[in-house]
Amino acid sequence: MKNFHILSRITDCIKFYGAFELGLSGHDETFSSDNPGVFLGLVTCTAALDSVLSQHLESATVFKSTSKTVQNELLNIVFKTLQCTIKKEVDQADFVVVIADDTTDVSNHLQNVVVLRYVVSGKVAEMLWPFFDLQQGNAENISTNVISCLNNILPGAHAKQKFVAQCYDGASGMSSQH
Repeated sequence: MKNFHILSRITDCIKFYGAFELGLSGHDETFSSDNPGVFLGLVTCTAALDSVLSQHLESATVFKSTSKTVQNELLNIVFKTLQCTIKKEVDQADFVVVIADDTTDVSNHLQNVVVLRYVVSGKVAEMLWPFFDLQQGNAENISTNVISCLNNILPGAHAKQKFVAQCYDGASGMSSQH
């Protein structure tokens, strides 16, 4: 039960970062660092308010649950859970709008993103699906990624009936005449 409590607190910190679109990693992520990164700063702050977490961080020698590997594993778990939720919501929605865009990451690699807009429980939801790396930002690559994404979200023949609109918000390959 103690381990569940500790992982729950660490996961809460990760969810906080996602809610405010903050980066997790710092330059030197050791507790003794002058600038350990915002994630460890929040974990330290949370530990000041939670004696179980504080004791764990002080006494754990093998598994503190704050390493980049654990952060990435927890992010993947949260991501998979969110994907399942999105799939269920889209399945229940009467219609879905698909928005595709491309962008470059900090390494200057071209990426494609798909945003889904739908109504669930009387409220408009706009959910981001994962980024896809693109070798080239042409219409064929973008459409292949979007179709793959949509087949993943709503497999089956009835899915096509839900999609009522699509837009390409500046997607470079779709904005040309070809």
